[in-house]
Amino acid sequence: MLFTLLSAVMYVLPFFYPQLSFTLLFFLIPIVYQSYYQGLMAFHGLVWGIIVLTLHTSWFSFLLFFESTRSLRIMVILLTISWFSMPSIIWFFLTERLKSLFDRQDFALILSWLTTTTIYFLYITKWSLFLLGRIEGYVFFNPFIPLAHYPHLLWPLKHLGFFACLMLLVLIQIFLVLGLVNNGRYLLVSTFMITVLIAGGFWYVPKQAIMTEACFIRPWWHKSKDAVFAGHRMIHDVSKALYNNDNVKVVVLPESSFPWDIDGHPYLLDALCDYPEAFILFGGQRKIENRYTNSCFATFGGKVVFSYDKIHLMPLVERDDALFKFLSISNLFSDGEYFSYPEQQQKDLLMVNGKEYQVFLCSELYFEAKPIKGVPILFLGNDDWFYCDYAKKLSELFMTYFQACYNVPILYCTTGGYSNITKVAL
Repeated sequence: MLFTLLSAVMYVLPFFYPQLSFTLLFFLIPIVYQSYYQGLMAFHGLVWGIIVLTLHTSWFSFLLFFESTRSLRIMVILLTISWFSMPSIIWFFLTERLKSLFDRQDFALILSWLTTTTIYFLYITKWSLFLLGRIEGYVFFNPFIPLAHYPHLLWPLKHLGFFACLMLLVLIQIFLVLGLVNNGRYLLVSTFMITVLIAGGFWYVPKQAIMTEACFIRPWWHKSKDAVFAGHRMIHDVSKALYNNDNVKVVVLPESSFPWDIDGHPYLLDALCDYPEAFILFGGQRKIENRYTNSCFATFGGKVVFSYDKIHLMPLVERDDALFKFLSISNLFSDGEYFSYPEQQQKDLLMVNGKEYQVFLCSELYFEAKPIKGVPILFLGNDDWFYCDYAKKLSELFMTYFQACYNVPILYCTTGGYSNITKVAL
């Protein structure tokens, strides 16, 4: 059991302390070692899953506990932990079953752990939310996200992709165990793989995007219950940013900067259009007949030049799925009002200062909801739903991971204040 506990801690700790993410290169060693000598039981998988997923999803548990007023929140927390913990039982069980089918111990260990571990992480990160009606998973469980704290270690992603890199991550650790217990050749191979991983990073230079004459404003007012107050504070801060900084020609605010129907508050767009020389981009909402969309808008030259509606909605907070209705938990965070998807295709390319950007609103990027077009990405996010600082930091590290995967630069800003766009004093 000690080896199981050690492996669980080695895996989950980097998600809270990314500077320790090098342990992700070794987290499998304790359980593979125990599997080699003593074998593992399904119970070990349950313990591993409960420890890792209880800690990893703690941001969601805190969000439910402190932000939801529904009595069912404890049930939802327990269901969430149980749902994500159960697959590790199958992972450990199938590993031992598959290993027992072969006589050659080395081959059996490599094949069983490589196959089941790869499938396990693919399931959690890509497929585990299928009950909500979409084939998608818990993306922040991805082991490469904390590794983004050391971006040079991510260089293989653009050449091999997530699946192949995941298999290599598993193989390195299996070979280390085999090399330490009975065969120096495996140790030589694993050492060579780690050396190549580290050495290759010296030649890895991620693409950088710079938006000149731009600034980011954090919308500290966006949680206000008073739309008029929030709107005027937004106008005030945009005005100060432009008047106090002569070099600022572009102002960017994140998703949900003004979380009310923009057409119901026309003074906001009118005021922003009073700065015809400035390009102002912000997140808002709009009402179309009896439905709302989560959107973003841009003004320039005294008029609205761009509007875009989000095409991926987050479960429970932005969309109401059949499962939530069945469990009677639809209104944990909302008053029964959810967003709708746009009814037609729309343009997501935005020209700013003569340079083209592809706009992504929050979960569109996390769940890769649309094709990457090869131009720099402009990401507007609302990370208040992550509640805990460690989860907000993971969302920022996700940008580095995504850049490495697609070799495309990302400019980002969030309601929590995370941004690589210049911040100015107001």
